[in-house]
Amino acid sequence: WRSSFLGLAAMNLAESADKLVSFEVLAEIYVSAAIQIRSSFPDGLHFIARYFLSRAQTSYGASGETVPASLQWLFQPKGHRFFVSRKWSCKAGDSMWASVSNKVDPIAHVSQAFREHLLRYALSSIVLPTSS
Repeated sequence: WRSSFLGLAAMNLAESADKLVSFEVLAEIYVSAAIQIRSSFPDGLHFIARYFLSRAQTSYGASGETVPASLQWLFQPKGHRFFVSRKWSCKAGDSMWASVSNKVDPIAHVSQAFREHLLRYALSSIVLPTSS
């Protein structure tokens, strides 16, 4: 819980700083807070993570800048659905399928989990095709 409160305090300070904090940093703080909420809060409070993801996306939309590649997947429907509905962990390390670019970045860990999810889905589609 302490890390959650520290994340919320960081977000509060960044919002209070207004123009002194860039929108990129603010968006990363929002996404990191959403990750912390999904990781440590009970399931009934996970809706708060959706709010912070929305704030992160809005911060890029308001600036008119393009979203960096490290966050683009999160603002797409499949990535967003994965984030809010799947179980994932920030504790996993490198795997056979994907590696973490920055071991201390929680966004990189969730991104790795999403890439592995997509790879498993693609492999299962090849190995066990269904007729549609």
